Amino acid sequence: MDKDEPALKKVPLNFPIRSKIPVRAPAAMTSFICAAERCEWTCCHGWRIPVDPAHATIYTSWTETDGTQPFAGFLRCVRVRRAGKLTTESFLDLPAEPGGRCRFLSAARRCRLQERFGEDALCDSCALFPRRLIQFDKQTWMTVSLACPETIRELILTEKPLTLTTVESSVDLNADWLDTDQVTDKSLREVLSSREEFLTACFRVIYDPGAPFHEKLRRLCSRIAALNGASPPAINPRPTEADLGAAVLSLEKSFNPPPGGFAASVTNAVSGLLGSGFDRQVRLGAAFAQADRSYLSPFFESQPRWFENYLAAMLYADALTEINAFVRPDFTLADAVQTTLARLVLSVNLLTLRLAASARAKDRISKEIFMRSIYENDRNFFQSPTIVENVLNRYAAQIETGQIVFLGDFLNQPGR
Repeated sequence: MDKDEPALKKVPLNFPIRSKIPVRAPAAMTSFICAAERCEWTCCHGWRIPVDPAHATIYTSWTETDGTQPFAGFLRCVRVRRAGKLTTESFLDLPAEPGGRCRFLSAARRCRLQERFGEDALCDSCALFPRRLIQFDKQTWMTVSLACPETIRELILTEKPLTLTTVESSVDLNADWLDTDQVTDKSLREVLSSREEFLTACFRVIYDPGAPFHEKLRRLCSRIAALNGASPPAINPRPTEADLGAAVLSLEKSFNPPPGGFAASVTNAVSGLLGSGFDRQVRLGAAFAQADRSYLSPFFESQPRWFENYLAAMLYADALTEINAFVRPDFTLADAVQTTLARLVLSVNLLTLRLAASARAKDRISKEIFMRSIYENDRNFFQSPTIVENVLNRYAAQIETGQIVFLGDFLNQPGR
């Protein structure tokens, strides 16, 4: 044991025991196993990890025979207002630890809590991640984060399409079951109750072997808009270099403010394409078009199923289930449609922007670069609900006032 690692009791503690229930989940997750010490991008580093009340109580009172408290200064409790009510939330503050590393992660990169006491010793977040459970009308769903390289391999880097099945899963002891009864908008409740039918229809579009990508994206956008009886959104079928430059700047603008964090990485990606100088829109468009021709389009034409799986996974993760629907009484079907559409376009363009910038810097796109781009986008952006909400609102407003531009020739009609 490292000298800086806190000692742990050798006698079992009274940890709560999780039961198992049937849930709807991607079929690929039936074989999911955490890579643990083999993981190249561990989730035991750099996060602020939410802790459920049952485990927070145990962690807070945990005292060793020598009087030391393993969680002292590591478990933090704060009072926050959720849905108009004050509540106490607890989290493990990994960024405050040396190197941002969980203090219970051993030198061998294994969790000492789990090794000593089993999985029940882990808080819900640690036990279930990258999985999360939500419920609609008594049907429980397992959504999956792509901020985990193993889920990217299982869901994206495969020739198998994303399909749904029923699996047995441990229950999140303190889950906020997101029953549709909590949603005040009747139209949104009805759509949420038929979420599987909507997803199945979207998957048929995504995996249609006879449709080119630009047609799949057009049909997906139209299907999302139709949920609210809206007309299909305007999509620029053959964007010029000037259109591409404007789309990149629009994406960058959606992330600012705030400065720093993920917004800085988007700006860095733009700078990686552009360098410094004036006439940003024209030069950005030309730089992106060149990276597209040389790297992006050839890569995706060689691995079309990976991109199809990415579209399916991003739609499955949060389609129509943005958490706003369950904490904002005024959240409507129109809001859900707007955020789902903006999230689809944003997911595609964030990925292609990051890949284009990486390709120009490294003179290639590899499987590892593709994986890292998906991982970074999900971990540093899509796992931050408040930031996601702000960015999606800005991006949705820009989409409504103009045409949607997808960044990449392989996503648009031929002939640009």
